[in-house]
Amino acid sequence: MMDQVLAKALKRRLELENELAKLDQFIEMYRDLEGTNREAVDTGGNSQSQDRPSEVARVGSESAIPIRPRGRPADFVRIMEGVLKDAGRPLNRAAMVAEIEVRGINIPSQDKPRYVGTILWRARHKFVHIAEYGYWLKYTALPEVGYDPKSYGPWLADATNISIDRKDQPNLPSIQEDD
Repeated sequence: MMDQVLAKALKRRLELENELAKLDQFIEMYRDLEGTNREAVDTGGNSQSQDRPSEVARVGSESAIPIRPRGRPADFVRIMEGVLKDAGRPLNRAAMVAEIEVRGINIPSQDKPRYVGTILWRARHKFVHIAEYGYWLKYTALPEVGYDPKSYGPWLADATNISIDRKDQPNLPSIQEDD
């Protein structure tokens, strides 16, 4: 009789572990979509960060779900705004990666320029790509390259790429782009 009770308890435990793994997977996907991955709420309702770069969530003893490190896009937007303000000039993706890493910030991707470029594109309400120069703060003038956001009027809100007419300003410096 005790063996049956123990068998039922072990079976139920395995069912619950599998259900918990599915919930963890759902939460992970939801946070990826929301951009808040790696933040969890404990049972007391307190938010706490969980940085687990190479953890593996175990389901019973027969399977494992790898957990990849994730960044928080909103944090990277703020970081990139600071990088551009400090640099005082547009930067291409490779230069942006270098500047972020100089600050000791890990970029959670194997293709770091692509990761940075994706965040810059998604935050197009804050950044603009100026052809031949790189990414810049959308609403900050940059006379050195001939960029004045006021000259674009309401069209600028939807713009992601800007070309500067160099015919009017032939002495402007050019920066080679990797983007």
